[in-house]
Amino acid sequence: MSAPRPIHAPGGFTLIEVVIACAMAALIITGLYGAFSASLDAVSRVEESSGSLESTRLLSELIENDLLSLEPAAQNAPASAFFTAPKEADRQEDDDGDILVARMLTGAGGYFDDQDGPGRLYLVSYILRPYPGREDRYLLIRRELPHPFVARRDEENEAPTRDLTLAENVVSFSLSFEDGEQTDEPLESFDGEAREKAGKSPLPLAVRYALTLAREKNAETFQAVIALIPDSVVLR
Repeated sequence: MSAPRPIHAPGGFTLIEVVIACAMAALIITGLYGAFSASLDAVSRVEESSGSLESTRLLSELIENDLLSLEPAAQNAPASAFFTAPKEADRQEDDDGDILVARMLTGAGGYFDDQDGPGRLYLVSYILRPYPGREDRYLLIRRELPHPFVARRDEENEAPTRDLTLAENVVSFSLSFEDGEQTDEPLESFDGEAREKAGKSPLPLAVRYALTLAREKNAETFQAVIALIPDSVVLR
C-alpha cells in the first residue's frame, strides 16, 4: 500500500506581496489623481482667461463707442457737459465714495431701454467705486444721464442717472490724452471747458486708457489707444 500524498495548501499571495501591490496601486491612483487635478486646473484657467478676454473686449468696445461719439458741449451748456478727466492724483471722492475718472457728452447711449432713439446725446461718466470689503479694489461704473436732462442745469443734481457695472476687482483705470500740440508727453488730464475758453479744442484728438484688473494669482493690464479724428497724432 502506497503512502498517502501530502496535502498542500491552495496557492495565494503572501502578506509582503499584498503590501507591495497595495503600495503600487496607491502610487498609480495618486499619479492619476494628480494628472486629473492638473487637467481640471488647466481647463479652469483657460475658461477664466477666455471669459476675462471676452468681457474685456466688450468693455473696450463700449469705451470706444463712447469716445468715438464725443460731442462738444453747446454754447451756454453747464460745465458738466464738457469733456472732463482729472489727473489721477487729483481725483476726489464724492459723498458716496465714488471717484470720477472721466465725464463726456456722447451720442452713444440708451443701453438700458428702448425709449431713447438715435441722434440724442447722453452725459456719460466713468466712475471708480470702492469694492465692498476691499480698500485696494474698485468697481468700474458707467453712469448715464438720460438726454432730456443734459441741458437742464436746475435738475442736474436730481436727474435719474442709470449705472452699469463694467468691471470688478479693478486695481486702476487711467487715461491720457493727445491734443495735437507738439509736447514730449501726453496730457494726464483734460478740461474741455478751460480749453474752449483758451481758444483750443474742447475735445482730445486721441485717448489712451489702461485698465488693471486683479486676478486670482496676479494682475492683468489692458491698454488701448483710440484716435478720435482720422490721421490724428498717435500718443507717444
